[in-house]
Amino acid sequence: MAKYIVLSFFVLLSLSCATTGKGSLNDPYRPISENEMSNYVIVETIQVNFTAEEIGPLFIGNMVTKPIKERAYLQLKGEAGKKYQGTFDIKNIIIILKEEHDHDINEWIATGDVVVPNIARETAIAVESSLTLAAEELKKLLPKDVKIAIMYITSSDTVMTEYIADELEYILVNDGYVVINRTELNRIRAEQNLQLSGEVDDETAVSIGKFIGASIIITGSISGTESTKRLRLRAIDTETTQVIAVVSERL
Repeated sequence: MAKYIVLSFFVLLSLSCATTGKGSLNDPYRPISENEMSNYVIVETIQVNFTAEEIGPLFIGNMVTKPIKERAYLQLKGEAGKKYQGTFDIKNIIIILKEEHDHDINEWIATGDVVVPNIARETAIAVESSLTLAAEELKKLLPKDVKIAIMYITSSDTVMTEYIADELEYILVNDGYVVINRTELNRIRAEQNLQLSGEVDDETAVSIGKFIGASIIITGSISGTESTKRLRLRAIDTETTQVIAVVSERL
């Protein structure tokens, strides 16, 4: 009978931080506090089976290594994307490794909670207003005959960044722009084992954009605090690597 090793970890949207130690607020693998979970609503628990080629150790101590964690997260996100649209994420992930394989392709089982943001109505209205203004300025500078990929929005508030990325996709698609579906982007990343987070530089983001067939990539950030908080969006041409548009709106 096959043996099983069960490991639990919790992930946020970003996939770039360290996997050991207590971690900072931006550490994607630290346990999520009860206070943070109040920002989400769990809609269901899902499970996926996947395989991964062994390219180095599977564990560091009793911790599953980063490539397997990333693969589990992306597989679960892709599976949830078949049913859910808009802003959602995967939390409370549990990974099970089936042992006793005679080859380097290992079988894994991952389960996780599908969550949607619990954003206050007043906050959502304010964000939508700022995003609408930013998107209108951005559209004035974007050609319509190219493929666009919304790569990432950086912020300490991962719920807000996913919300903004999904809403921006909605705005652009409904205005006639060709935007690579973010669920498809996650699927491609899972298949090719690509890493993408708010910590990558423009060169890496452009390379990934080219790989997925995008002529223009959009990145963004939320910076500042209280009255100085702003949403900034940047559009980069993947052929020339030039920034072709930058817009900024107060949040």
